[in-house]
Amino acid sequence: MEINSELGAINTKIEENKKLQRTMSDLKVCPTCQQDVDAVYRANILNKAYNELSHSNKRIEEIEKEKKKLILENKKIEEEIYLEDKKLTNLKIMKMKYEGIVEKEKLFSDLEKENESLKKDLTLLEKHVESLNDSLFKFNKFEKEVEEKENELKDSLKEEKKVEIKIAETKKEREFYSKSIQELKERISKLEKINKKLEYVSKLENWINKKFVPVVNFLEKNVIIH
Repeated sequence: MEINSELGAINTKIEENKKLQRTMSDLKVCPTCQQDVDAVYRANILNKAYNELSHSNKRIEEIEKEKKKLILENKKIEEEIYLEDKKLTNLKIMKMKYEGIVEKEKLFSDLEKENESLKKDLTLLEKHVESLNDSLFKFNKFEKEVEEKENELKDSLKEEKKVEIKIAETKKEREFYSKSIQELKERISKLEKINKKLEYVSKLENWINKKFVPVVNFLEKNVIIH
């Protein structure tokens, strides 16, 4: 807006100088005092108008270059903001994955506790079966109970195998997720730095728009008025 404003002012000045040139080129007698216009005076006025036109055209070229530069810079900043937003979205996705990994670790910990509990139960059952086997010949009435306990033992052994398989699978998952966590932590650290940079760019853009541009506009107006 400031550039377009300056271009408008310069173009107005150019038109005025062109009009002055046309007027002075044909002016022989002053319309006010009806006296002959001195050729030297007319030449000085025309020369001044020509110099101002040349200066204005040169300034227009400079402003157009500056305008193109600002447009490119603005486009670059918009692209950077888009990339930073994309990285921030990726960071949020990775955060969700990280939380999922933490939940998996908690599940793994719970499975380990369950496995320890099952092992203790299995040990007790084994001792109980041994005790029952020793008393089997003496107490036939406990035969059915022994059979039940043995079935319980078999079930417990099957359950233990299932838990061991599950633990082995969970350990593999844990190793995989541990590597993923480390990678995510490194990426999160990089993205946090990028996010800080984005915040700095946003603050800088805000400062330019709200403080720097108004000051430049105020100074430019004073210069133009002067």
